[in-house]
Amino acid sequence: MGSLDTANAIVVYKIPAGDEEAPVQWREQNIRVYDLALSADQERLAVVAEDQQSIIVYDFPARQRIAKFNYDGVKLTSLRISMDSRAILVSMNPDQIREISIDTGTLISEYKWHVQNEFMIRSSFGGASETFVVTGSEDSKIYIWRRNGNAEKLHVLQGHQRGCVNAIAWNPGEPGMFASAGDDASIRM
Repeated sequence: MGSLDTANAIVVYKIPAGDEEAPVQWREQNIRVYDLALSADQERLAVVAEDQQSIIVYDFPARQRIAKFNYDGVKLTSLRISMDSRAILVSMNPDQIREISIDTGTLISEYKWHVQNEFMIRSSFGGASETFVVTGSEDSKIYIWRRNGNAEKLHVLQGHQRGCVNAIAWNPGEPGMFASAGDDASIRM
């Protein structure tokens, strides 16, 4: 769990927790956590921190910081880690989604044409073998790209009736299905 409370910025809960198990406090507590993601292999924890302009990557088992990537001039809003635990999908204001290496922070691909200026939008990897990137947008639409190194835009869907499409979650059990949540108070499959 992440928090803006610098005294409890990152807390790890074991689930299911027994009565005797207390949450584990993270060693580094002088940060504010805006979003975080744990890699599928449970080796890396990525955190959007420090006024939403940096990503900190931790060795999760050792609870130690191993990298920090700074992004001046943008506001990082959310991140996702790929299932192979090698890439981070970072949503940014204004109008940017970047796929970066979790180890080096180098740019793998950039996804454009959606609208994200004011709100948090949670984008996602998805499809069979995570070959797609999908995001919501402040123009009520859903954008889908092929994850092939040159960010080929495939589709623009009318996502919701009005407002921002805030979050996309791909169904891990059904690679052809994802859900979207929007400001119109609906969830669409």
